[in-house]
Amino acid sequence: MREIEVSLLKKNQGGKPLNTAQPQEKPPARIHPTAEVSPAATIGAGCRIWHYVQIREGAVLGENCIVGKDVYIDFDVRVGNNVKIQNGAYLYHGLTVEDGVFIGPRA
Repeated sequence: MREIEVSLLKKNQGGKPLNTAQPQEKPPARIHPTAEVSPAATIGAGCRIWHYVQIREGAVLGENCIVGKDVYIDFDVRVGNNVKIQNGAYLYHGLTVEDGVFIGPRA
């Protein structure tokens, strides 16, 4: 059975199967219309930015972050991938948040 599966795959000149899977595109960030995101901020793919968020210039958000209602992210703040920032949190200048961190509400 295994030989049949391999023989159906495309092979390179050495006879080894090629990986023909297409790379998946990352989903774009979703930004609520009431959010104020500076054009000089960097927002990673797959981020979700909710109501009344303010993100200042030079801020960097990694991929797949969730930024809840009324969050303020100051200039030059660095946020890693897969970070969840709950409602009403304030992140001030110079802060670096590592990957996978949860920041509770009103922090």
